[in-house]
Amino acid sequence: AAATTSLANPSSISTSGTYYIKLTSTQGCLVIKPVTVTINVLPKLVVTDPEPTCDQPVDLTSVIITAGSDAGSLSYFSDAAGTISLADPKAIMVSGTYYIKLTNPQGCSVIKPVTVTINALPKLVITNPPATCDQPINLTNPAITAGSDAGTLSYFVDAASKTPLTNPSSISASGTYYIQLTNAQGCSMIKPVAVTINPLPKLVITNPPATCDQPVDLTNATITAGSDAGTLSYFSDAAATKPLANPSSIIANGTYYIQLTSTQGCSVIKPVTVTINALPKLVITNPPATCDQSIDLTSAAITAGSDAGTLNYFTDAAATTPLANPSAITVSGTYYILLTSAQGCSMIQPVTVTIHPLPKLVITNPPATCAQPVDLTNSAITAD
Repeated sequence: AAATTSLANPSSISTSGTYYIKLTSTQGCLVIKPVTVTINVLPKLVVTDPEPTCDQPVDLTSVIITAGSDAGSLSYFSDAAGTISLADPKAIMVSGTYYIKLTNPQGCSVIKPVTVTINALPKLVITNPPATCDQPINLTNPAITAGSDAGTLSYFVDAASKTPLTNPSSISASGTYYIQLTNAQGCSMIKPVAVTINPLPKLVITNPPATCDQPVDLTNATITAGSDAGTLSYFSDAAATKPLANPSSIIANGTYYIQLTSTQGCSVIKPVTVTINALPKLVITNPPATCDQSIDLTSAAITAGSDAGTLNYFTDAAATTPLANPSAITVSGTYYILLTSAQGCSMIQPVTVTIHPLPKLVITNPPATCAQPVDLTNSAITAD
């Protein structure tokens, strides 16, 4: 107040306090008066950039962002000059630099930038794998996620990605599973993938009974009785590359193959054995005619040249009436011999029996003669 200490730089006072201004007139008269200088400090504004989000809005008003700052009023802007206010600072949807201004009770302000990073979710494209027939499915196959963004894939049994799949490269049960894609920014997208593993159809094969020189019908329902419903196909090879031209009339022994295809397109193929036994060879030589003598049809000469087997003898071609005594046939006629092979196949053939009756011979002794020869050729001796 005594005006003894001059200010070194009165044009730039940087400290609050009371200073003095002295006015001296041209006549040498002076007046000195105090002036109060108040220099308020700027508020302390601490800005911590929010954590990056994954396609989620950022709340710039979160206390975490300005933690450590002085008390005051916060304002939010899209420009550093603080002229363009943010319409909704609680839900910033676009990455970029925004500005927070802190104004203290003294009206002093500080504005600072805040960086918002909103990472896009990765693009995850899921193509359900083709259904299989009793075969595991590899969910790690690139075809399933073709068209997706780069990143790390993870596999789960639940949509919440809580339970990882232990072996995603070999899924053995039908159902919905989940694939999660995480990009380099740590953002994830999870989507379902449908796995369909169809069971193989049940195919039961019962070999048809052996036949005797008769075709076998492989389409007979008894051969596949007990099998699941589906479409049956017939082949000569296990690879099912050579279809049978006429499966309802197989005429050759061998192993054939029946394939059952379910409505889901799954197939099982199994062998079926066809046995067509040949008829035995039966050669009949009619026995020589006899003269009032029985004929033995069991004589080996009658069937000489025939195959081995069991012989039976009948009065009819249908083999319904057995001969009572085939070793002693006493009546001329046609009889039948049946040959049955070891495989149970039979052949029947007729045999002709001819038994001639003895001629009737009547003898009349010639009259006695007296020392005269007798003519035995005389018709009177054999006259009836």
